[in-house]
Amino acid sequence: MLYFKKLVLMFACFTWNILQAQQTNIPATSFSHIYFVIDTATYNALSQNKFCTDTLFYYSKGAVNTDQGSWDGQYFEGEADYWEVFQPDAVSKMSVGDIGLGFMLHQPYEAQIFQQQWQNLSSDSIQSDAFTSNAGKDTIMVEIMNYRDSMLTGGPSSFFTLYYHPGILRKMKFTEENIQAGIDQKLINQRSHANDTKPILFKKVEKVFITLTPHEYHRHKIALLAMGYTETGNRHFKKDIEIDIQLEEKPTHRLNKIVFSLTRETGNRTITISPGLLLSITGEDGALIIR
Repeated sequence: MLYFKKLVLMFACFTWNILQAQQTNIPATSFSHIYFVIDTATYNALSQNKFCTDTLFYYSKGAVNTDQGSWDGQYFEGEADYWEVFQPDAVSKMSVGDIGLGFMLHQPYEAQIFQQQWQNLSSDSIQSDAFTSNAGKDTIMVEIMNYRDSMLTGGPSSFFTLYYHPGILRKMKFTEENIQAGIDQKLINQRSHANDTKPILFKKVEKVFITLTPHEYHRHKIALLAMGYTETGNRHFKKDIEIDIQLEEKPTHRLNKIVFSLTRETGNRTITISPGLLLSITGEDGALIIR
């Protein structure tokens, strides 16, 4: 009996060690942002809507210039994440309907771990691309991606994970303690809007409903599993947010709906991009429709 108990104890310890190893091997990633490309008329209407720009979000227009390329768009920031909205050709090879899901590594040193996790599950090439400035002297951020899903090379859908270089975080006045503990998008948003006094309604993205081709779905699934997402149902993934994926061979639009929470409401709002490029925001306070 004593021998049996020892065996049970040894097995329990072995199992616990395996689980601990699996947990520590999963990088501390979180949802950072979603970008989508809309037609120019809708893009302009969005920037002129006072509810979006003055009440719901922290809003800004911005441009990023790197040695590898440039892009400009509209940024609708909330408490923990943000939207990045482009018009056609704002980024190389991007066209109306293109979308991208962006995630962030909390610890820069975990980039290699995540890349290896992803590579172990995929037969495709997984690589890291550094975005630099000052003729390569300053590394801004590193993008880990499937080589066909680059943020800059575009394509119908992208999936990428970024980490910000510690040197850039220091320039943003983050302390060494901050950097060692791990930086996420919420900390960056708080730092960016520390002096803002206006209230903001948008708290965080809760769910994203998207449509992908079967091949796109296969690549996205591998990346999500490597990052520690759980497939809780048929093409439904959950971690810090929920991602619900539908399949179409040739989708006419990929971003179906975004559900997000508000700080001063019990209900959710939904964002819908229709095939006719109608952008609607609905919720307890009524509806906003931009065509």
